[in-house]
Amino acid sequence: MVGHPLMALNFPNAPLDGDTYTGPGGIDWVWDGVKWVTGPGTGSGPSGNIEISAAGINDLPIGCTGNVLVTTHSDNPTPITVRLPPASFTGQEIYVKDIAGFATTQNIVVTTQNAEQIDNMLEYRIQYGFGGLGVTWAGSRWSIM
Repeated sequence: MVGHPLMALNFPNAPLDGDTYTGPGGIDWVWDGVKWVTGPGTGSGPSGNIEISAAGINDLPIGCTGNVLVTTHSDNPTPITVRLPPASFTGQEIYVKDIAGFATTQNIVVTTQNAEQIDNMLEYRIQYGFGGLGVTWAGSRWSIM
């Protein structure tokens, strides 16, 4: 059992999308616009470096933060697509970086898993060697840092 069994949750009234609440036992909850949720999407995902080298679609795990290090391959023209996670939390930051320097020959496409946008774009392409894209969740969309 998590937390103390007799401690009640006391959520704030009239929350806004992305508002957080720390309950008994230090459990973080996030208002998703409809209900309070905990677990995936509340910052409990992996942080630090995530490495991606597969061409095609690569979905980032819910709640992840930090660097996404993409190893492109100069002999493979198929784009590497990095899809930002759904159920994001306000202030979540992700930096997608071409660490091999081949983005000029193999595009790195950054898009989302749901209908969110990146500063009103459906996708962003890293098209030059050693390029990168930093984004942060602004409550209703991904914003370029």
